[in-house]
Amino acid sequence: MIPAIVLALSMCCATAALAAAPNAPAVVAPADDATGVSTPLLEVAVSDADEDALTVTWFGRLVPAAGPDFTLIGLPDTQYYTSDMNGGSNAIFKAQTQWIVAQRAARNIVDVVQLGDCTQNGDNGGNPIEWQRADTAMRAIENSATTGLSAGIPYGICVGNHDQTPEGDASGATTLYNQYFGVSRFSGRSYYGGHYGSKNDNHYHYFSASGLDFIVVFLEYDTTPDAAVLDWADGVLAANPDRRAIVVSHYIINAGNPGSFGPQGQAIYDALKDRPNLFLMLCGHITTPEGRRTDVYQGRTVHTVLSDFQNRSNGGNGWLRIYEFSPAHNVIRARTYSPTLGQFEADADSSSQFTLPYDMGTSGPFTALGSRSGVASGTNATLLWPGLAADRTYEWYAVVEDASHTVTGPTWRFTTTSIASRGPGEGESAIDFGAIVMPNPVRADAMLQLSTTRTGFARAAIYDVAGREVAVPLDERSIAPGMHAIPIGSGTLRPGLYFYRVVTPEGARGGRFVVVD
Repeated sequence: MIPAIVLALSMCCATAALAAAPNAPAVVAPADDATGVSTPLLEVAVSDADEDALTVTWFGRLVPAAGPDFTLIGLPDTQYYTSDMNGGSNAIFKAQTQWIVAQRAARNIVDVVQLGDCTQNGDNGGNPIEWQRADTAMRAIENSATTGLSAGIPYGICVGNHDQTPEGDASGATTLYNQYFGVSRFSGRSYYGGHYGSKNDNHYHYFSASGLDFIVVFLEYDTTPDAAVLDWADGVLAANPDRRAIVVSHYIINAGNPGSFGPQGQAIYDALKDRPNLFLMLCGHITTPEGRRTDVYQGRTVHTVLSDFQNRSNGGNGWLRIYEFSPAHNVIRARTYSPTLGQFEADADSSSQFTLPYDMGTSGPFTALGSRSGVASGTNATLLWPGLAADRTYEWYAVVEDASHTVTGPTWRFTTTSIASRGPGEGESAIDFGAIVMPNPVRADAMLQLSTTRTGFARAAIYDVAGREVAVPLDERSIAPGMHAIPIGSGTLRPGLYFYRVVTPEGARGGRFVVVD
C-alpha cells in the first residue's frame, strides 16, 4: 500500500507538471517601433490556459543613437595582377586601390584587408618585381594627402601560400614580404598593433568607426598551424576584450554555403571561439570562388566568408568585396564590385551579395522597471516608464510568471517625442488633449473630464510616482462621442502626486494631479 502522504505528494507533483505555462505576453502599447511616444505606458496582454493569477515584470533600456554606416574592403588574391599572369596586370591592382581612395569619404571606408597570395612567386629567387608592383598599388591608400588621413587608411596584407618560399611552407622564407610589408613599414602608423616573433607574418592592427572599436588579426597560411601562433592570437584577443575582433587568414573555409573548414580554419576557430569579441573571419585561396558559414558557440555567432576571383578573366577582373557595416540596422551587407568593369555582381544564389546579422548596439543591460502581481488571465497589464529623454529610442520586454513557469516575451522598441516625457502628460496641456482632472489639487472626490468625437475603446488609468497603476476609473469597449465626467475615486488615494493616462479613439492623452488633505 502506498502511504497517503506519498500519494498526495505524487499527485501534487503530477498536477504541477501538467500545469500549462502562461502564453508569451503580446504588446498592446506602445506599438513596436512606434515613434512620437509622449507617455510611455507599457501595456501587454497576458493569458494563461489554467486561468492562474499572473505576475508581470517589465524590463527596459536606452538604445544609444547609432553611428553612420562604414565600410571594410576585402582584396582577394592579387597574385595574377602582380605577376602579370593569366591576363592580369598591376593596372588592375592599382585601379582597386585608387577606387578605394576615391570612395573613402562617400562610403566611409575605414579599413582594407588583403586576403593573401599578394604575389605568385614569393621570394622569386630574390627578384622583387612582384612585391614592387604590390608596393606601388598599396601606396595609394597610405597617401595622407589623397586619403585625408595622417596614417592613410588602415590596412594589412595576409601571407598566403604563394607568398612563402618554398610555396606553402610556413617554415620557409618570407623575406621579400617582410622587406616590403614588414614591421618597419607599419610600426610608425598609429593603427598598427604589433606582431608575433621578429617578423610581420602574423600581426594585428586597430581601427575605430561610429563609436565602435575593432581589432584585425592576420595569420600566416599554415595547414599544420603552430600552437604558439594560435596562443599568441588568443592572447591578443584576450588583451583587447573591448575591441570587436576580425581574423584574416589566407585559407579558412572551402567554397559553398556552408563552406567546410580547412585544417587551419578549424584550428583557428577552435582556438579563438571562446573569445566573446570574435565575430568575423575572412579568407581567400579557394578559387571556386565564394563561400561562407556561420557558427554559434555559447550563444555567440562567428561569420566566416571566402572570396577569391583569380580564375576569372584577366586574373580576377578587379573584383573586390565590400562589407558595409550598418549600426542602425545591426547588419553587415556584403557586395562584390569591380572598379575595372565598373559593375556590381549579384549571383542568383546570393553568394556575391548577402547580408549578415551582427549586433553593433552598445546598449547597457536591461533593468527591471516594475511589476504587477495578481494579474488575471485574459487582461492587460500596464506600467508607466517615467523619466525618459526626448527623441531617444528605448527597448523593453515583459516577463510573465505563474506558480510554476516563467515566460519571457520578445523585445519591442519605441522612440519618444521631441518633448521630454518626465511623466505622463508633463509639459502638455491636458485641456488641449480633451482630458483633465477637475478640481486640481484634489481635496475630495474629483472627476476626469473627457471629450471624444468618435465611438470606440476608451480607458483611463491612474498611476503613482513609482509608476504603479492604482486605479482604472474607465475601461469601455465602446464609448459614445461627447463629453464624459468620470469619477476617479480620489477618496481612496493618499495625498501625493499622481499621473493619469487616457486612451480614446483619437489616441493617448495624459496629465497629472495632486491629492491633498
